Amino acid sequence: MDPANKGSDEYKKLMDKPKHVGKIGYLGWNYHGLAFQPGTNTVEDEIFKAFIKLKLLKSPISQSRYSKCGRTDAGVSASCQVVSCFLRSNVLKQNELTQEEICEKHKALYLRSLNSALPWDITVLAYSFVGPDFDARKSCLSRTYKYFLPSKGVDFELLQQSSKYFVGKHDFRNFCKVSKSNPLKSFVREIQDISVDSSDSQTFAITIKANSFLYNQIRCMLYVLLMVACKYEDPKVILNLLDVDKTPDKPDYDILSGIPLVLCNCEFTDVDWVLSENDSKLLQKEYVIDLSKINVIETLKSAHMAAPSEYLDSPKIDIPSLSLVSDFQNMYIKIMDRPKNRMFSHFRGKRSETIRKMLNNET
Repeated sequence: MDPANKGSDEYKKLMDKPKHVGKIGYLGWNYHGLAFQPGTNTVEDEIFKAFIKLKLLKSPISQSRYSKCGRTDAGVSASCQVVSCFLRSNVLKQNELTQEEICEKHKALYLRSLNSALPWDITVLAYSFVGPDFDARKSCLSRTYKYFLPSKGVDFELLQQSSKYFVGKHDFRNFCKVSKSNPLKSFVREIQDISVDSSDSQTFAITIKANSFLYNQIRCMLYVLLMVACKYEDPKVILNLLDVDKTPDKPDYDILSGIPLVLCNCEFTDVDWVLSENDSKLLQKEYVIDLSKINVIETLKSAHMAAPSEYLDSPKIDIPSLSLVSDFQNMYIKIMDRPKNRMFSHFRGKRSETIRKMLNNET
């Protein structure tokens, strides 16, 4: 019987169990996103395999009230992804043991055992036990992402000033990807904070915090912001895109790569996290590999510089931020001059009033 049926005996038994919540870190470069997709290599696919291997699932995952805090796309990493669900447990009722006793009783099972069943680039960093009504997505108060970029070619004063246009509650339909078949009721989201850390001379990081985000919203926002900071666009382009009356249809522009993007914090209340003793596993192998790659690249660069100049093009030691823009060309076309995606024109022609009322109610 489906435990989602709140009147069922199975549901009542489920509610007597403590719900499990894990803070997971992963390097997303080798995965096609977080969300499970049959026949596709995703982070959740590996997590579910670990559950099954350890016999932690008594019923299908669809009946375990599984929930995730944020859905990360292909290539995107996380240092604070949070998932919650009901798993098999020897604890009969959540109030039979104290939090400390429960955590101690299940420490080996839910940290060492689970981490041993996961690939090296996915690890459980912390865990806890929560009430049955906790939901990793719905209970999350805010989500924070960090994006890393090379510093070359970026006007940081312009970047800082222009980034503040995003702060507050706006309709972000021109800063996301949408689907005709499954349109959202509202594209209104509130950016709580956006900051720029340029302490490193070669790279910088943009940190964005919000209650929630639209699909590809951050990568769309940062594409436009980068074009402004590199002086290919006027800062007013951000205001124009946020004004959906002035720009009702999204211009066709690219998004930045997902590889430098990290989900770095998810905010919750009343979760008593217990940290893993093995949380360095995620970093050790990749650090060694990348350090080796850097040494090889430096060797090739040295050989390049030492070679006779007549046989080589001028070396470009610094990597510009625009190298992360896949569609960038010398003949740059202003965003507002590009072809428009008529998605919302389609909506206006068929059910515009309904959608417009929904949007207005949100604002």
